[in-house]
Amino acid sequence: MVAICLLLVLASLTTYGAIRLALKTFSESSPVSLSAAADLLAKAPALSMRVVYSDVDGRQVSGDVVVTSERDTAGVITDPVGGRADLVATADRSAVQGDSDFWARRAPKKAGQLRNQWVRPNRGSEFPVDIPSTLNPTSLADFVRSLSDAATVDGDIEVIDGKRVRTLVSGGWTAALSTEDGALLWLSGPVRPGWGVRPAGVQIDLGTETTVGPKPAAPLIDPVDNDADLPHISIAPAPTEAGPTKDRVDKVLPPAAAPSTVPQAPKAMPNENDPAPFIDFKISGNTPDCWTPTCSWTVTVTNTGNTAGDATVIASATPGMATQEISLGVIAAGASATTPPMTFANPTPKPGPGQTNTIRIQYAASIFSTARDGSDDGAFRDARQRITAQNGDPKRLLVADSTLMPDIWRAFLQMTDHAPADTVVLESAIEAVDTAVGKELLPEVSALVKSGRLQNPQDLPKQISDAVKANNDGRLYEIQRAARLVRENPTARVILDGYLEMVNPATGQQEKYGADILDTANRIGYQLKVVTGPRVPANINDAIDQLNGVKGRNDQTGVWQNAPPGYQKVVEIHVDPQSARFSNSDKAWIENTLRYAQNLQLCGPDGIPRVDLLIIENSRDTFQWRKEEFGAVFGSPCQ
Repeated sequence: MVAICLLLVLASLTTYGAIRLALKTFSESSPVSLSAAADLLAKAPALSMRVVYSDVDGRQVSGDVVVTSERDTAGVITDPVGGRADLVATADRSAVQGDSDFWARRAPKKAGQLRNQWVRPNRGSEFPVDIPSTLNPTSLADFVRSLSDAATVDGDIEVIDGKRVRTLVSGGWTAALSTEDGALLWLSGPVRPGWGVRPAGVQIDLGTETTVGPKPAAPLIDPVDNDADLPHISIAPAPTEAGPTKDRVDKVLPPAAAPSTVPQAPKAMPNENDPAPFIDFKISGNTPDCWTPTCSWTVTVTNTGNTAGDATVIASATPGMATQEISLGVIAAGASATTPPMTFANPTPKPGPGQTNTIRIQYAASIFSTARDGSDDGAFRDARQRITAQNGDPKRLLVADSTLMPDIWRAFLQMTDHAPADTVVLESAIEAVDTAVGKELLPEVSALVKSGRLQNPQDLPKQISDAVKANNDGRLYEIQRAARLVRENPTARVILDGYLEMVNPATGQQEKYGADILDTANRIGYQLKVVTGPRVPANINDAIDQLNGVKGRNDQTGVWQNAPPGYQKVVEIHVDPQSARFSNSDKAWIENTLRYAQNLQLCGPDGIPRVDLLIIENSRDTFQWRKEEFGAVFGSPCQ
């Protein structure tokens, strides 16, 4: 009764802002501990969890899985820009059924061969952490218990998902525990070889023992490591039943049985590391001297690969014969086929009496194969012509299987359309394609070029090069976000990390207006930030300033960091798992935290919003606030 009266007195004497502050946190002591949370994990028959992994370059992959105490695992793995695969696994086996984007990242030369069927992946290919061995109830409990001795309370009790939560930190890890039942709600921290949630497929030396892959034992804690230079992971586990997961795993990976109990051996499941289909052709021409009114020549094609493939000869003779295309059908591996004789009128000028005229004829032949080069939509021919005209080798672009090659030809063409005869430009585009494939950016590049709505494809080579540089996760996210935008919005026309030139209505002068992404069809400017720590409010302010011209004009390019006049302004914050609290909390927690952030500048001193939309994407979800909500959600000075 005394406590209630005291609260009423405080409410009557304080300001509205102070009341909100009083409701922000809870200061009573909490009995929760990591040891008790570990005991609860260990008792669970299975754990349902969302797992988000981010490497040091900002590449992310997420999993929504269930892991049983017997390490049976089933769920879905999701990549940025839509790559998806169903996953089943046991302690020593795994299988995935992935779409084209999933395999375009992991095995581009076999994406068509592997997509949409169950495949045995290379260790760690499906997910960079061995989920069955390190995230089953027992192993995760052991890990959480090992953090207990060094754990310290971090801050007051807070509310997440309607639950009162105590946060603890230990050895670079942050854990949120429910004060109601002591359960672990989420855990976030670094992935390092040798202890804890370890990478899959890593050789680990533990002194007296050497093993391959994660070892499900109590981890060693070494907080001296520089966690910023390590991959990070966030884990949100909840107890669940094991039965459905075991049934799902057994359907794809049946347990071993005696031969007498197996009526028919199951079909062998393909492996990711099976040899890739390989098709290539050797061309030889039979081009004899011609002394007759009609000349004739042939081309012989030999398939030097390991797989049968169709072949169409594209041949010309200059002067004399215009380009012809002759289909040779499917040629088996190691076999050869020859064109019918190709004839043309002898181009030599008629000689005078007693004279002999001779000229030099240049014969040219190449091969188009749908099994190697992809479906024939003209892109292959245009790209080949553009490269060979500068004495280049089109085979340098043969870096993926035939299902992905049409996008690669189109990407090359779009990146070089502005300067098709510039050898430096052509070389830069070829290198960009090779980098995109090698650094797992092919799904993003494919989405952008396939849409035909990227308005500055000539800038892609530099953008790809920048995105794969160390500690440049912001550039990587720009490409990923632009690819998602053109996929999700069929009307979007995108300028990626470029500018739009138009008249400034205030001055009447031409200006170059720039933002991370400009959607010219829907008149929206996006400023993006990747956050790896607690500085979400500061990054919001920085993006707002960039969209409102506060950062000024680049002296070299003349581009003004400012959304074009009449454009909506959107700030988008992508929160990495390394930013533990912001990455794992719900919308209400983020609102409450931003409400009390110092100097958040969503609105100006006059109370008018400075941007139209705020988006925050974290490991849990994507949250949005329109400018009409700013005052009610974030308070003063917003009206």
